[in-house]
Amino acid sequence: MVQQLQRRYLAMVFPVIVFFAVLFCFRYSGEVLRQSIAVHPFWSPILFTLAAVTGIAGPVLVRTLFAHASHHKKQVDPEDFLAFQYRILRVSLITPYLTFIGILFELPRFYAGGMVLIALYALYYSFPSRTRIMFDRKIFRVRGDVP
Repeated sequence: MVQQLQRRYLAMVFPVIVFFAVLFCFRYSGEVLRQSIAVHPFWSPILFTLAAVTGIAGPVLVRTLFAHASHHKKQVDPEDFLAFQYRILRVSLITPYLTFIGILFELPRFYAGGMVLIALYALYYSFPSRTRIMFDRKIFRVRGDVP
């Protein structure tokens, strides 16, 4: 199960890493994207707030809803637990893509820097390490072996 979650994590993170690498190469090669892409200042706080919602508040909400749904159960089904872990990945890994958009459109440093920090936190929080998965299994009383 941990390997399955890690494969899903990498499949979701790899494209944004490639996007950042391509943007970095284009921006610093001096050949393409010499001019910044202008965006209305209205969008800076909107993208920043969306990044905070998807990177910080979203995973906490998903975890809280799952804990509330399973608090009366003696044991949680492994399939439900796996779906919960996938949901955490889907919600939190939107943030690096929003950060890419913010960097691409050259948002002000305050917003872009905040989005980078939130994206790094989302990447760290959502990584499905063996110890975190086993700890969550213990907390949520997942029964049996997970597929």
